[in-house]
Amino acid sequence: MTTLSVEAPATIANFGPGFDIFGVALDQPTDRITVRLRDDDAIRVYVQDNGWRVPSDVDANTAGVAAREFLKRIGADVGVDVYVEKGITPGVGLGSSGASAAGVVYALAKLLVDWLDYGLMIEAAGVGEAASAGVAHLDNVAASLLGGFVFIRSQRPVQVMRMDVPPIPLVICTPSLDLGKRKTQLTRSLLPKNLELKLVVEQMAYTASVIAAIENGSLEEIGRAINRDNISEPTRSKIIPGYSEIKRRVLEAGAYGCNICGGGPSVFAVCEEDLAEEIGLLMVEAFRRLGVESTLTITQASNAGVREA
Repeated sequence: MTTLSVEAPATIANFGPGFDIFGVALDQPTDRITVRLRDDDAIRVYVQDNGWRVPSDVDANTAGVAAREFLKRIGADVGVDVYVEKGITPGVGLGSSGASAAGVVYALAKLLVDWLDYGLMIEAAGVGEAASAGVAHLDNVAASLLGGFVFIRSQRPVQVMRMDVPPIPLVICTPSLDLGKRKTQLTRSLLPKNLELKLVVEQMAYTASVIAAIENGSLEEIGRAINRDNISEPTRSKIIPGYSEIKRRVLEAGAYGCNICGGGPSVFAVCEEDLAEEIGLLMVEAFRRLGVESTLTITQASNAGVREA
């Protein structure tokens, strides 16, 4: 076999209070990545990006960088053509760059080796993620590769805990904001450098609550657990118009929890399935009243990671 196509899911990193350590895979949207082995050692990237201007230069594209890193780590003297069909909007907090990186290393592993070393794959995909995000955090790539809920216990060496997720309806509203090509660097620069002890203790309780709630499988507990954060939400919410008011209205409408997807600006809510459309339209209308158009995605958490297409 010299060609393989895979689908890699979008993700919500942080998943509430788990800054840089939590991630959850989504049922939709996905990227489709096709890898074709070459007879020479060249790496080429071709992108179908729906006008999003995703770079095809190997050094700037997350899939290209991840492919080169993975081939180097396994000592493979081959080249590849990588075809990326973007289904995940870049730069909105849904792990678009991480999904492309995760998809290409999975496809290469299936084509070139007879074992799947997920630690190696996550490391290589993380290097690819850094091409876009500027830093090799692993929450998006690990969640996209493995599916379910992931907890990054350590980056060096890579240690990831994965848990199956119960059905979690997710309403995601993405405001149309121009945050520039270096959105991740911008939003990370807003984060606090220090946190007072009281807030650290609270944050530890918040993160532990997410793991316990997923283990228990209670949708209401999961929503309440992702609803609080002392690190990312207070600062990153400043780039999202009307965030505090929108969150208040979403919770009053019956959602169990609401927070920011990764680095933003997408906002997600956890609610009962029969409330998803109502809460989604509420979010869209709230942004519209502020003069901001947005797109709505109603999806759910998924236990499937990268899979053959």
